[in-house]
Amino acid sequence: MAKDGNNTLLEVHDLRMHYRLASGAVLKAVDGVTFSIKRGDKLGLIGESGCGKTSLAMTLMGLLPENAFIAEGRIFFEDDDVLSFSPGQWREFRWEKVSMVFQSAMNALDPVYRVGKQLTDVYRLHRKCSKEEAMKHVESLFHLTGLPVSRLSSYPHELSGGMKQRVIIAMSLLCNPSLIIADEPTTGLDVIIQEQIMREIVSLIDQLELSMLLVSHDVSVVTETCNRILVMYGGKVAESGDIVDVFNNPSHPYTMGLLEAFPNIHGPVKGLVALPGSPPNLALDLVGCRFAPRCPRKEALCEEEDPPETLLHGNHVAFCHFAGEPGMKWINYRELNG
Repeated sequence: MAKDGNNTLLEVHDLRMHYRLASGAVLKAVDGVTFSIKRGDKLGLIGESGCGKTSLAMTLMGLLPENAFIAEGRIFFEDDDVLSFSPGQWREFRWEKVSMVFQSAMNALDPVYRVGKQLTDVYRLHRKCSKEEAMKHVESLFHLTGLPVSRLSSYPHELSGGMKQRVIIAMSLLCNPSLIIADEPTTGLDVIIQEQIMREIVSLIDQLELSMLLVSHDVSVVTETCNRILVMYGGKVAESGDIVDVFNNPSHPYTMGLLEAFPNIHGPVKGLVALPGSPPNLALDLVGCRFAPRCPRKEALCEEEDPPETLLHGNHVAFCHFAGEPGMKWINYRELNG
């Protein structure tokens, strides 16, 4: 993948991250993923549970469990070879260059420490400053994220779900990173708070001129907040590109299925659809297109060979044997479901 001058912030090339299972099998959670994030990008990473989204995000942060390993690939951040980092370089990289808004705020915060202490400790570790300087900085972030400064003395269990999530957002901004990874940042919150949190995240990213990788299974959230999208299925990229191009002209059957499952309040009332079949078992040696067993357009070729990358328009690409062909029109999963 060619770098776009100094405009490319993160570059991931042919990344393969696997888990060793207790049975001895190897689960290929991330299996040959390539993408990049430019400065100012808001990239939405979507797909159903188990497709490798969170595994990819945790790989970028260097926060893998003991049974995980990187089998192949390269990660560059501002031209630094991330996968060659020492433990000390990883500690400097996290929060200084890339930070993360975790999926569950309650699990990300230590229940036995006040939230103010948790944030100031992290800041002092990176900035080597006094308690007073750290507290002043944390107070400014509380103002920025709409939290009362009085809540600095609260324990996590004393905060509402929305407040805890704002604390995590404030923590992600502590050291002014260039890239924020938001992994399902509104999970467990009611729909009103979800909307508020996402608007605040996007507003802060625009205000501070940061980039974002938003991990989500919610098509509507990605549509409203991101300018680019990357669709994952079975540990691989199915389709990616500018969000307008992908949503107006989806070219992978899986993307079409995701969009069919998205309710549209402006159109006629329709029942929600479900894709037939189940996701692939990534611990098996899979041949051909990962989506082929569930695809109504599959042919023998799909089950025999991996689909190539097809460039459609601009940076819009799809990994389908028939992407871009005249006969590859929108698949109506509602009709298939009867």
